Amino acid sequence: MLPALFILLSLIPAMVVYVLAAPIYVEIDSNLNIYRIRLHWLAIAGVIQTDNLWLAYIKILWWKRQFAFADMFSYTGTMSTEEKEHRKQKKTRKVPFSKIRAMLNSFRIERCYINADLGDMPVNGLLYPVAMYLSRITGRTITINFRGENVVILTIKNNCARMAWSYFKS
Repeated sequence: MLPALFILLSLIPAMVVYVLAAPIYVEIDSNLNIYRIRLHWLAIAGVIQTDNLWLAYIKILWWKRQFAFADMFSYTGTMSTEEKEHRKQKKTRKVPFSKIRAMLNSFRIERCYINADLGDMPVNGLLYPVAMYLSRITGRTITINFRGENVVILTIKNNCARMAWSYFKS
């Protein structure tokens, strides 16, 4: 009985440390149609486009769920007057800009490849030097083309501990 209790009590802090230290990835790959957020291997949430229908999916360990955005945002019921008043009285909590900036600085860009054509030749001509400048100062591939190609490959990494540390440090 005692070893089982010890294992159980040591598992809880281990799980908390894992969730705090596990990397969170935001992945966008327009070539492969991948648009998702994943928590290491524990959970994945993303969006898929199939036959002009956008589907959202969630996978947590072995549990999977997929649903259409049209079903998600269609609300046919009516709100009572109490609900309307509650929405009007909703308190807004203001977070200082310095904390928001500190949390954004905690994100790390692992992979960045942007090749864009905005479809307007003069705008592309104006943005071409800006993209070249950004590419040089960041060391990432950011280009403007005139061939109608649009490719975005972006992987951003963070974890809960780094976000909490940046929030409380600033």
